[in-house]
Amino acid sequence: MGLLYQLSFIAEGEVFEKAYNQEFEAKEPRCTVTDPIYYTRSNKDLEITAQDNMGDILKKIRAFGIPSICARFHKGEREYRILSAKIIDNPILNSIFPSAKDDEVFCCYDSKVLVKRFGRYLQFEMMDLKDIKIGHRFF
Repeated sequence: MGLLYQLSFIAEGEVFEKAYNQEFEAKEPRCTVTDPIYYTRSNKDLEITAQDNMGDILKKIRAFGIPSICARFHKGEREYRILSAKIIDNPILNSIFPSAKDDEVFCCYDSKVLVKRFGRYLQFEMMDLKDIKIGHRFF
């Protein structure tokens, strides 16, 4: 995500330079947009809930996975911020963690948490692992 922002800043600079060199005159006729698309991020958009399906969880985290924004979920009074997530398809996890239950943390290391969700394994990279313990419900 950070790379996307860097590339967009570079592209913005190039576009500005071209427009400046053309004295901000359009080279091509403008098209008419009847319903412009505009998006303003809300806190609700960042929120992951226990009701979200796997696809929605991954989309939110990919869309907002930069340190200044982060997808997040709340557990009690605590807010947890997630930088990245990916599905881990590794059959060895079943043999090493046979008692892993859906929505429970079964492994923590570095800034990562492994959680089983809908029978699949997810790795979350967290901003902070404070209060996240093996065996605790993640969602």
